[in-house]
Amino acid sequence: MADKQNGEQFDVTIIGSGPGGYVAAIRAGQLGLKVAMIEKDTRLGGTCTLRGCIPTKQMLMSAHVYEQMQHAADFGVQATGIQLAFEDVQKRKNKVVLKNTKGIEYLMKKNKVTVFKGTEKLKSPALTALSKFSKRRTSSSPPAQWCGLSLVLKLTAYTS
Repeated sequence: MADKQNGEQFDVTIIGSGPGGYVAAIRAGQLGLKVAMIEKDTRLGGTCTLRGCIPTKQMLMSAHVYEQMQHAADFGVQATGIQLAFEDVQKRKNKVVLKNTKGIEYLMKKNKVTVFKGTEKLKSPALTALSKFSKRRTSSSPPAQWCGLSLVLKLTAYTS
């Protein structure tokens, strides 16, 4: 990928910062590759972190604690006036999501991943390049368009 604004070149471009994307970016950075990540959301983490798995599990945990407290007396624990404060559940969920996104941002900086906010569309040549991905070291540089800039997506595979 080439950033025409400053002529920067990247070895790997990752589209999306979900669990697959950010783990791939971290590993590529650890291997010494120059990595770019393109993310459409304002925060990193993808659907899983921002709207799916993480927030859902946090809300389920709050529901589980509430349900357990309903049976506290069965365990010799006296608790009265137990209520589910949905606003507080939402605040806790948002706090957990924010902590996760900040952690991902830290890992991107630590592993020198350049993050671009926007969207990427792969055109036909790029899809052909993906199908040529093999166990041998290969390289292809098909053109793509992003935010009006002419970019190059470079795919490289390494074997151990």
